[in-house]
Amino acid sequence: MHESIWALQSYVFFGAMASFAVAELFLPLRQQSERLDRRWTTNLSLLVLNLGLVRILAPVSAFLVAQEAARSGIGLLNIVDVPFWLAVVAGMLAIDAGKYCEHRLLHGVPFLWRLHLVHHSDTGADFTTAERHHPIEALIGGLTISAVTLAVGVPPLAVAVFTVLASVDALFAHSNLAVPPHTDRWLRLFIVTPAFHNVHHSAARRETDSNFGQLLTVWDRMFGTYRRSTPEQDAARVIGLEYLRDERSARLDRVLLAPFLRIEAESPRAQPGSETPAST
Repeated sequence: MHESIWALQSYVFFGAMASFAVAELFLPLRQQSERLDRRWTTNLSLLVLNLGLVRILAPVSAFLVAQEAARSGIGLLNIVDVPFWLAVVAGMLAIDAGKYCEHRLLHGVPFLWRLHLVHHSDTGADFTTAERHHPIEALIGGLTISAVTLAVGVPPLAVAVFTVLASVDALFAHSNLAVPPHTDRWLRLFIVTPAFHNVHHSAARRETDSNFGQLLTVWDRMFGTYRRSTPEQDAARVIGLEYLRDERSARLDRVLLAPFLRIEAESPRAQPGSETPAST
């Protein structure tokens, strides 16, 4: 069963990657200022490395945790009597809320930020940026889903569906894709869009510390971390951390070592910019 889920996720994920790669050629949000070979070599290498870790750690994946929790009656949704469809929806919401909290911690805890800055060091966001994560951060992300799954008793189906939807939306949210403004306004009522997430990858602290949602935008609206932006601002925004823009910092070896090196600025709080609160 687990192998079937893995195969389905792989087909959907790589199909989505190919689709966004083509779409960005015809509908780019902005012109890339950095060479693709420089960025893609690192981003896709991290993708391969992190996929390898997922395969090695498959026995403790969130899906298997969910199966064991269901068999053992562990977790809230396995204790209370609720319709299966409601348990699936509630389980997906719980995982997404957990990922929102994890993302806030990645920005707020110094050591976690040093891991997460690898993701924010990309200076020209596109669909490959979705996979630019330090392996230790990727492991933390997997543990977060497993912990929420165990505590809440998330059904295996909810874990599988969420994983597929979140992985595709991550590619979409990071893509250099110009979504028509009226379409974006409707989509961002529910899910994270490129324009919504573009703000989060800004070089300016006031924007970096906003729009944390992974799949749904409801948590940013609920907790006051949602920041609006105009199409003009999106097109002109400087992407990536200002203190990791040199060619050497973009190499895979430097990216993997970045959390453990002495870097001039250790947090987006060192970035220049207004402290204007996020729009709600």
